[in-house]
Amino acid sequence: MTQVDRYLETVGMFLPERQKNDILSELSDNIRSRIEDREAELGRQLTDTELQDILKDYGHPMSVAGRYQPETGGLMFGKQLIGPALFSIYVRVLGISLLVALAVQVVLTIALELPIDGVFARLMVHVFLQSAAVTLVFVLIQRMAQEHPDQWGWLTGHADVVTRTASLPKISRLESGLQIVLLAIFIAITYQFLSVPDAGIGPFKLAPIWYALYVPFILSMVAGIMLSAINLARPNWVRFHAAAQVGFELFSLTMIGILLAAGLWVTLAVPAEATVAAEQKLVEIVAYMNQYFFYGLLISVVISLVQLVQNVRRYRRLSR
Repeated sequence: MTQVDRYLETVGMFLPERQKNDILSELSDNIRSRIEDREAELGRQLTDTELQDILKDYGHPMSVAGRYQPETGGLMFGKQLIGPALFSIYVRVLGISLLVALAVQVVLTIALELPIDGVFARLMVHVFLQSAAVTLVFVLIQRMAQEHPDQWGWLTGHADVVTRTASLPKISRLESGLQIVLLAIFIAITYQFLSVPDAGIGPFKLAPIWYALYVPFILSMVAGIMLSAINLARPNWVRFHAAAQVGFELFSLTMIGILLAAGLWVTLAVPAEATVAAEQKLVEIVAYMNQYFFYGLLISVVISLVQLVQNVRRYRRLSR
């Protein structure tokens, strides 16, 4: 499959099914006609770089698709934040995300016998956080498409579709921006849970070890935001970024080790009106929850070790 074929395939991802074939046929004729004219002018076939330049002139596939569907909606706040080509996908993802939030609240309310009067408030918090996160991700994708019209290969899984000229490594500003937002959300969630004594859901409470690590958790996330802000301002500081990531992974392993040593992550506050049978059921649930925490922490150790090795290798490679 040629660069042009993959480009057209990517444009088609953002087109409505009813018009896709007609639009792609028209676009294909235009692109190939331009290529033929350029080849006739040069007297030879175009190189990959010259093909790339032609496709870059047309724009990012998402932007091209948007020009063929100007009335399908979008998100604007002074200027266009999410274009029409991406908007339909954004609406579907947001809808699925909100349905998942609703399902989780219903399941938790039934399984843990939570008070009904608090369901709406908890649901609204989840709706706000998930809507903000999903919207931000799509806004950043739209912005990346506008600022980098040649970076579209990842959409079809062909990272090497567009041949790039050799350049110094840089840290993705998109990734740095996402990290800042996600860490800010995690700080808010951590503060909401750990700033209140006996935090938890129903009779299930967080163990004391979480409160003991509250300040280190917050400080590490603040440091992560600061690092991402530096990456935004200085994306070429890749060696500094690699060294900082090694430090973060060592810190993460230390925190995970402390949590594993605690051996207890969820405790039980038995309601006064609970029967013996109900209390026994709650004890069994807490045991399962702690077991899942244990396995989750072990998996986190493996992930952190792999990332630590990768970052150490990256730092050594950049130091040569």
